[in-house]
Amino acid sequence: MFRSALLKLTVGYVAIVMLLSLTLSVVLYHFATVELKEGLNRQYTVLIGSDHDTDNILGLSEEVFSGRASQLYFDLVYFNVVVLVFAGIGSYGLARRTLKPIEAAHRAQVRFTAHASHELRTPLAAIKADTESVLMLKNPGVKLLEKTLKANLRDVEHIETLANRLLEVSRLKSANTLPKSRIRLENLIQSCIKRIKRTPAGKLAKIEADLSDLTVKGDPVSLELVVTTILDNAIKYSPRESLVTITLSQEGHDAIVAVHDAGPGIAPEDIDHVFEPFYRSKSLNNTKAKGFGLGLSLAKEIVDAHGGTIRIESVDAQGTRVLVRLPIA
Repeated sequence: MFRSALLKLTVGYVAIVMLLSLTLSVVLYHFATVELKEGLNRQYTVLIGSDHDTDNILGLSEEVFSGRASQLYFDLVYFNVVVLVFAGIGSYGLARRTLKPIEAAHRAQVRFTAHASHELRTPLAAIKADTESVLMLKNPGVKLLEKTLKANLRDVEHIETLANRLLEVSRLKSANTLPKSRIRLENLIQSCIKRIKRTPAGKLAKIEADLSDLTVKGDPVSLELVVTTILDNAIKYSPRESLVTITLSQEGHDAIVAVHDAGPGIAPEDIDHVFEPFYRSKSLNNTKAKGFGLGLSLAKEIVDAHGGTIRIESVDAQGTRVLVRLPIA
């Protein structure tokens, strides 16, 4: 598909360049020959007034005109051949450059669709298999039915969580602006820590906070999701009862939220991809933590919408540090 588009775009660029070049050549040839003819006629008029041989002068003038016009014609043909060669090379490079971001976006969309389909197919297949197995039994029993319904409920919750995340990503991509109000980040972060500590994983973690009193403008619900996602990842991928620290400090006109964990870290080749939807670092494959790979992607969309940045510093097997920078109100 993209090869065909590349060829068509290259041909289109070449056609435009050659149309301009040929038009310029025709105009140049016309004016040059007219000027040449007028110059020769002026010389012819002068020579006639000097009592020269009229027939010989006229023949010489026509020969000179024909020769110079032919030379100009071949020069212009040569020029257009050169233009055609360079236009082809330049147009191919320009077409590749034009299509590169489109091709990258297409690959990302295909990858996104494939991952989303896989995430949805797995729980749906489990629900279908469990339900069919129970329906094949004449008297499945209450316990088996209860077990099957609980398993199906977990799978439905899995699908619901994924759908909500996908809708949130879509909403952020399509929204022009987010509702913004003044937010005390210290209070927002404390609220997120309390919420995390009520979860089963959060009850086993040690969270230390060092927070300054800073205010930003933004959507509190979205920013809470960012902080909660980062804290949840830090706890999820760290050893049980290990220390997770979160700090809030000021740097210039920005508020810096930093979360540091003692997890396995992220390999250098994975750091550039962790904000891509459904991407999971290979170094996390051996952990029991589950996820869709949408949390950091959504967090980046939110931070970008607030005019901030988010980045990750990590050393393999030595923990990870996530830094969120937001402009102070």
